[in-house]
Amino acid sequence: LLEGSLIVEMGTLHGGSALALASGSPSNKVVTYNILDDLTPNARACGMSIESYHQSLRELNLDVEFRIDDILSSPGALSEMLGASLIHIDINHEGDIEDAVIQYLVGMSYQGLVLLDDIYLNPLMDRLWGSISREEHGVCKYDLTDWGHVGVGTGLLDFGCTVYF
Repeated sequence: LLEGSLIVEMGTLHGGSALALASGSPSNKVVTYNILDDLTPNARACGMSIESYHQSLRELNLDVEFRIDDILSSPGALSEMLGASLIHIDINHEGDIEDAVIQYLVGMSYQGLVLLDDIYLNPLMDRLWGSISREEHGVCKYDLTDWGHVGVGTGLLDFGCTVYF
């Protein structure tokens, strides 16, 4: 589906999703943003320095760039996000920031894909997922829970309505 693409992730935490996204195709570049450095303590817990962790990614030929930054407060990061073929949103799960990002993307005529994590995790996320419509947002939406996070949900928003299942 994605070859030679930029993938932007919001919400790195332990880095597992970023690694999974990068593993899909070695020609893709994944840039993942987190407002806190959650990655360094996890590398240390595995007995690695952050430098050795990054070296192991290079040895695996995975193009992942970890950034500690608030993507929503950085004009450069927002511009980069608009150029991404896929945006993975796995942040606070309260629906407010997720909704703000979706509204921003609609307003900027984004044409890529957005993968929303944990769409049924709580009533706020459930409400957000239920509120997204093709009529209001101009996006096609797909519930991928059976293939993603079974129980808490995974949703795909196709801003160009080009993906078919």
